Amino acid sequence: MGILFKPAALKSTLIYLAICFFATMSFQGYAHGKLGPIGAWILSVNIVLVTVMAKDKLSAIVNFGRTPEGTLLWLAAAGGYPGLFIARFIFNHKTTKPEFVKPMWMLLILQVGAILYYFVVLDQSF
Repeated sequence: MGILFKPAALKSTLIYLAICFFATMSFQGYAHGKLGPIGAWILSVNIVLVTVMAKDKLSAIVNFGRTPEGTLLWLAAAGGYPGLFIARFIFNHKTTKPEFVKPMWMLLILQVGAILYYFVVLDQSF
């Protein structure tokens, strides 16, 4: 889990999350509020994450500046898991590296557990 807290990962994560925030505002305006703030956020994070994974794959091929793995995991934890899984298989990127795959599954399990806890324990209307 140490890859999540490297300074380079945190810095680029903040930049990408800011992009997600502004994209969320744009989607909200474009869809006239029909997506809702959570739907617009999820859409934004997934689009940004797929784009970042494509950029990282291209960077790996041409041996250019790479995106920290922690950034990819933070974006996934912020709601981009569908985009992460789709991009992993579209670009065949980060599919076997254990330093990435193990934390990815751990964060996914924690996030699903938190969502289930919210809906089953805290929100009795579910």
